Amino acid sequence: MYGHHEITHPGVVHAELEVESWYYSFIIGKAGSELRHIQKNWQVKISIPREHSANQNVLIVGEKDQVDRAKAYIEKVLWNAEHNIKAGRDRTEASDDWGDDGAEEPWMQAYLYKR
Repeated sequence: MYGHHEITHPGVVHAELEVESWYYSFIIGKAGSELRHIQKNWQVKISIPREHSANQNVLIVGEKDQVDRAKAYIEKVLWNAEHNIKAGRDRTEASDDWGDDGAEEPWMQAYLYKR
């Protein structure tokens, strides 16, 4: 049910996350990239439940500190998904913190590029 046992895997722990099924795609990522990223970075095994699984929670198995880190990362990914925050290259918001351009002044003519 948990993918490990104390006798066969000493020192290995697990954490369960109760996640709605529509969030699974955010954990898995495009072609499984996010899932592989989490598993490689924190040396954990993540099990996404299927329709007839005995355990219907997302399961993270590994060493205690790595499981805690992976769990925190997954919670952050899910929070970003819930609040519609995009990260990385495909961000929708491109903010310019330099302020309003304002009107052109005569002294600017030498520095402006005309297309």
